[in-house]
Formats: sequence, structure tokens, C-alpha cells
Amino acid sequence: MRSEADAVLLNEVRYLVALRGGRLHLLTGRNGEGGAPTFGPGSLHRLVPDITERDVYVCGPPA
Repeated sequence: MRSEADAVLLNEVRYLVALRGGRLHLLTGRNGEGGAPTFGPGSLHRLVPDITERDVYVCGPPA
């Protein structure tokens, strides 16, 4: 998605995240601008160091 306005059901996702005491990281823009791919393993691990112990939902159009 190119902007927050493109995030379908964002309010519902925010509600569910808040209900569980979680934190939402909404990443927008083109993948890979200016460096490493946004959703590459290294980038995700830097954003959420314990990502393997978390529930993660990633959506978007095919690359």
C-alpha cells in the first residue's frame, strides 16, 4: 500500500491490536526504496527483534 489511506480495515486492526495490548507497525510506500526490502528478514528483525515469538500479519499486492 502506498499510504495509510490504502490500508483496508485499518480501524478494525487497530482495535484488535489495542484489545490484545499489542503494537501496530504500519509500513507504507514502495518496497525497497533506498535500501533493504521493507519486508526482508533483516528489516523485520530490526523492527521486531523477537518476531519469531510474535503473531505477524503481512498483506499487500504481489511483488
